[in-house]
Amino acid sequence: MVLLSVLLQSRAACLRIAEPSAIIFDSCPARYNAAMMASIISVILPGPRNAVNRAAIKTGFWVRIARNYLSLQLGTLPEDLLATQWDRLHRPDLFPWIGKNTKRLYLYSKSDAVIPASMVKEHLEEARQRGLDVYEVGFDESSHVSHAKMYPERYWTAVLSIWDDASTAARHKL
Repeated sequence: MVLLSVLLQSRAACLRIAEPSAIIFDSCPARYNAAMMASIISVILPGPRNAVNRAAIKTGFWVRIARNYLSLQLGTLPEDLLATQWDRLHRPDLFPWIGKNTKRLYLYSKSDAVIPASMVKEHLEEARQRGLDVYEVGFDESSHVSHAKMYPERYWTAVLSIWDDASTAARHKL
């Protein structure tokens, strides 16, 4: 999402439209660190038969950390999109067609083994403090991005509600 935002900024003038828009953060965002990446790798590639794959991915991750550290020390580190994702997602102009009043729905679970609910809640609270229009729905037992499967009625009610609100707001602008 952040990369798309960066690419679209150069075409902002031709993409501004008065159509309804909303942003739905399903089980995200997160501040990435070594512990979280190890957790993600373990969830994606569980079990002993994937031990070789996990080791290869972890090695690649640590090589990237070392490269970034050296680049930072040498002053040659370019902007890292993952590192700036957290703050960029708070921008009212994240995409050319959204603004400060764009509805933002955060969906998260206390049982998410990949992205902790506390991290999602931290991001949504920061968004509220910045005056963004934030809604949230927390789930108790669904795993990462599985809320719609485990709680379909609550999930789709929240999604349809945010879309109805965005549609109503867009009609009032016309």
